[in-house]
Amino acid sequence: QVAALDGDWWADVVDMTVQRGIDHELVCKIKDDLVRTSTTEATIADS
Repeated sequence: QVAALDGDWWADVVDMTVQRGIDHELVCKIKDDLVRTSTTEATIADS
């Protein structure tokens, strides 16, 4: 399930957030939080 945070899916998220001017370090922190708290793919999909 954590693997879903890697690859094209995550690249798309980073692209979208960067285009909106969100700080890249903040994006990475959010990713770390998701990895820590996600236990199912449903959790990731709902985020």
